[in-house]
This record gives sequence, structure tokens and C-alpha cells, in this order.
Amino acid sequence: MPKGYQEYGFHTRVLKLEREGKKVWKIFYPIKSDLMKEIVLDGKTGKELEIKFKPIKNS
Repeated sequence: MPKGYQEYGFHTRVLKLEREGKKVWKIFYPIKSDLMKEIVLDGKTGKELEIKFKPIKNS
């Protein structure tokens, strides 16, 4: 991930959610100009629950 101020583009996004009664962290970040990685972590242990790769829709 780039360091410092970035004027434009998609950056890392972190969300705290509840899934099936458990707290989870959902993290999105770009790995290529057209591909995003999504990771879901257990809110208590930090263990990876799910990893997905999704295309980035450029307009």
C-alpha cells in the first residue's frame, strides 16, 4: 500500500461488522488496478475467516 497522502484512487477500507452474532473486521484494498482483495477477520481472535478477490469497476 502506498504511504503518505494520496490525492486520488481507491484506498484501504476497514469496516467493523456483526456476522451471525459475532463481531468481524472486513478489510478491502486494491492489489492491482482492476482487482481488489477482501479479507474478513474474526473480531476476537484476528483469525482469517474469508478471503475473496473482486474486480474493481472503473468508470
